[in-house]
Amino acid sequence: MKIGFGIRRSGVRIGSFCLLLRLVLSQEVSAQSNADLLLLNAHVVTMNDKQPSVQAVAIGGGRILWVGSTAEGERLYPKPARAMDLHGATVLPGIIDAHTHLIDLGESLVRLNLKDIPTEKEIIERVKQRAALTAPGEWILGWGWDEGKWASHYPTQQALSAATPNHPVFLVGLHTFAAWANQRALELAGINKDTKDPENGKIVRDERTGEPTGILLNRAQDLVARHIPPMTLAQAKRAMRLAAGECVRNGLTSVHEAKATPLMVRAFHELVRDGQMPLRVYAMLDGADKDLVEEWLKRGPEIDAHHQLTIRAFKLFADGALGSRGAALLKPYSDAPQTQGIMTTPESEVYSLTRRA
Repeated sequence: MKIGFGIRRSGVRIGSFCLLLRLVLSQEVSAQSNADLLLLNAHVVTMNDKQPSVQAVAIGGGRILWVGSTAEGERLYPKPARAMDLHGATVLPGIIDAHTHLIDLGESLVRLNLKDIPTEKEIIERVKQRAALTAPGEWILGWGWDEGKWASHYPTQQALSAATPNHPVFLVGLHTFAAWANQRALELAGINKDTKDPENGKIVRDERTGEPTGILLNRAQDLVARHIPPMTLAQAKRAMRLAAGECVRNGLTSVHEAKATPLMVRAFHELVRDGQMPLRVYAMLDGADKDLVEEWLKRGPEIDAHHQLTIRAFKLFADGALGSRGAALLKPYSDAPQTQGIMTTPESEVYSLTRRA
């Protein structure tokens, strides 16, 4: 009897355990089978020293749910919305870029891209080609000439103006610390030899005649930029969509936007709302916009439930860049002894905003 009883009790225990295990496993599969995407047969680099590589990844709700072997992935997630056999291809974690300007990237995909064009002559030819396709009087905007590399021999407006007499032209440097304008743009801005340098900016002038050369450093760029027709919300959203697509194609999944304006904040909100922003964005607000600063100091940080958009920082420019001789130094530049650089934001303002934020 004891043996029989024991066997019966043992059988009950084993059966109960199997039933419990079956229930647990079925619940596990049921809970986990809602993966949006299951990657299989891959070489997945995890960046985890304890598990440096795996074969499979389950993704759901915009998050990595699980990593492990292909066999385990197929067992845990038998009915994913989509499964991909990568046949040994490498999968890397998404990249987070800690300093981006999404709207500038988007605009650069629309406006003239002058990056890596090495000579003044080639840039002018590119501008001339764009002018032939642009209605007279409309602005020609470009970006990307390297003001750092050209700091010792900046171009001038003469040849640019001769090539584009019917269009205002404004070409922002690669690092945005300098811009190159033609005569038409200077005239629209009212810039001539008698125009004083703005606070925290410099109009580069001909040493012999005192006439503006067309190069504007730091805040002097604003003298021309304020005359360019403002971007519309539709244009801002298009630029951001283009930029986000470019980021995703290059492996970025999250970016820090380093100077968000009110227009950009509105565009971000609408793109996230409409499901058109594939990136997670951590936005730093434009600290030079005093109204924007006051508004957000009152309302506080914004973090949406899915962390698609986070707004809880300000961005300030303290000074310029070394290449354009705009970075503020304690002593004059050895190769430009007439300047020590420029503080673009007074030190007192930097400390004040830092304390309040």
